[in-house]
Amino acid sequence: MESTTLVELGEHFDAKVEGIRKCIQLRGSVNEATCKHLLQSIDLKLIAAEDIVSQMKIVIENEKQKVKDAQELMHQYRELASNIEYMNNHLPSRLPGRQTTNQTAISGTKKNVLQTCQTPSKLENRPVNGGDTNTKQNKRKPVYIPKVEYITVDEFESVPKYMKGRMSYDVLNNIVDAINKVVDYKYKLISQPRSSVGDSGMKKRKEWKAQQTKDSQGLHFFVDDDYRRYSGLKLDKATNGMLTILRHCGRLKEIRGGGLTRYCFANCY
Repeated sequence: MESTTLVELGEHFDAKVEGIRKCIQLRGSVNEATCKHLLQSIDLKLIAAEDIVSQMKIVIENEKQKVKDAQELMHQYRELASNIEYMNNHLPSRLPGRQTTNQTAISGTKKNVLQTCQTPSKLENRPVNGGDTNTKQNKRKPVYIPKVEYITVDEFESVPKYMKGRMSYDVLNNIVDAINKVVDYKYKLISQPRSSVGDSGMKKRKEWKAQQTKDSQGLHFFVDDDYRRYSGLKLDKATNGMLTILRHCGRLKEIRGGGLTRYCFANCY
């Protein structure tokens, strides 16, 4: 009772008195057959209502669990979609069917289209020597430099445990990226004109030519010093273990001689 005024207190007692009067009225009807039948009917309905409420509670709990599971599944799907999007945006350009957008090539194509659409008088006034220069530049073919393919998950799982140790799949393929970087730098420098490489470049080219042997003729390879200089990584015991795995998986092969170990690309041609 939380009455704050006499009026509220009076109303409270009036309600109590009214309740007592109803109880007195019902006291005498307890033994009547009609009243008993009515009370039994009410009791049965209450029991049925309690069963329904109990079942509804079970259903509600089940639905709550389903909502929780759906939220967890939605979170997993979002994470998966994010990973797939990241993989799609970072696929190596050398993979089959992978197309990269070259803004320079697009700009050149647009320029050629515009030049083709010029009036004949403008085309006739072009200097002839300029066309010859472009023809000479176009005759120079791009140099093909192979890439070592990534190790697949199945290949990694098939490598003996004593070779892998605690090495992870990602670390092994990072070494593949480093090797491709080294060989790409080496053979791009070799393919450049002598006038554009300078004295230091010519010195490197002579050094690489001296490393060539009859067995490595026609193969792309690198040596330990190349890896140390141009990969940005150190060549330690762990790296040598990864090179062993790449040989085991058929990505590289070794050619020894003259105090050097040449790591040649295998099955890349």
